[in-house]
Amino acid sequence: MLEEKKDTCVYVHLRKDDKVVFYVGIGKKSRPYESRPYNPYWTRVAGKHGYIVHIIYKNLTRQEACDLEVKFIKYYRDLNGKVLTNMTDGGEGISGAK
Repeated sequence: MLEEKKDTCVYVHLRKDDKVVFYVGIGKKSRPYESRPYNPYWTRVAGKHGYIVHIIYKNLTRQEACDLEVKFIKYYRDLNGKVLTNMTDGGEGISGAK
């Protein structure tokens, strides 16, 4: 049986001015730092406020990261209302797209 790679991280982007989380994501080690647009809402917030990258978890399998992404998106939506720019509920696919 092949062992799954543990090369995925869960990260958040925080607005530079007030440190409010506005995006939760998963990806390989370079993805959190890429500034290519994620979606139009992310582009608007990042352009207006700037952003800080914070890695929450690293060295995860893709499935572990997907599961945590779903939990963190729900957590931050519940905590901050609808300030996240995520367009889905997280995990793989487009479940929960708005």
